Amino acid sequence: MWVTLLKKPSLKCALCGRVLLYEVLQRCIVCGSTRIHYEVANRYQILFDEVKGTSLDNLKAKLIYLCQDCYEKLKIKIDKLKRELSQYIRVTPIYNSKKPTEVIFTDIKTLIKWIVKYIDYISEPTEDAIIIDNRLIHGIGFYAKGKIPSDSLYKVLVPYSEIIKEMKKS
Repeated sequence: MWVTLLKKPSLKCALCGRVLLYEVLQRCIVCGSTRIHYEVANRYQILFDEVKGTSLDNLKAKLIYLCQDCYEKLKIKIDKLKRELSQYIRVTPIYNSKKPTEVIFTDIKTLIKWIVKYIDYISEPTEDAIIIDNRLIHGIGFYAKGKIPSDSLYKVLVPYSEIIKEMKKS
């Protein structure tokens, strides 16, 4: 027979702050031993934010935890972003032997201004990741071709963490 001594929030939604998981400390009333276990308070989804490391032995993942409601809101926000970007899509083969220049945007408005000013067309936005300084950063990505023929091909990413930050502001 176990008695609960302490129940504290262990995990919260990154967007709304709702408690997702409780850490529960219990004591056995028969033998006096204690145990810790976790109780799920709300259904939740997990997204990769970034993974750091250079080998399988030292990988460290930074995760984003979202309650089911906020996860649905994030999916709607991502769909809206994809629709907004779809006007710049053109299905044209891109011949480029150089590695694309990787660009991470932390603001969607700045991204759209950059596309309008410097980019001729983009590929279909998808879930993607970019490696920078031994960090694999996850988000919504696409390829972009500059307006000037000698421009680089760009691999563009808007990290999930930045989309969530923008959602918190609104």
